[in-house]
Amino acid sequence: MSVNIGRQYRKEELELDGLSAIQDALINYPLETHVVVGIVERTGLNISDRRGTVTPTVRFKWIEVVFDEEMVKDVRNILAQRHEQRLARPPAEDLFSTAATVYDGPDDDDTPE
Repeated sequence: MSVNIGRQYRKEELELDGLSAIQDALINYPLETHVVVGIVERTGLNISDRRGTVTPTVRFKWIEVVFDEEMVKDVRNILAQRHEQRLARPPAEDLFSTAATVYDGPDDDDTPE
């Protein structure tokens, strides 16, 4: 099964778009890993005519970037727990290795530390 993800905010919802805090980093440092917490809502369904496969489309209703190192650890622990509950096995050892250098918020020159 797959899920399509979109991220479009109406004008009155822009304050719920925490990704705007890392917009420059996403452009200038495309290989950085960012830890986020979000809430999604279904916005539609796509039904394949050939197989009748149903693919939901969701959007982030609210998303925030996690900058604090302790909070990043907490989020990673939650992800690992949910992964193990869902798949009945722990996540791969290297799952978080790409997130070893997490962007810690905008600096004056907007460079990740």
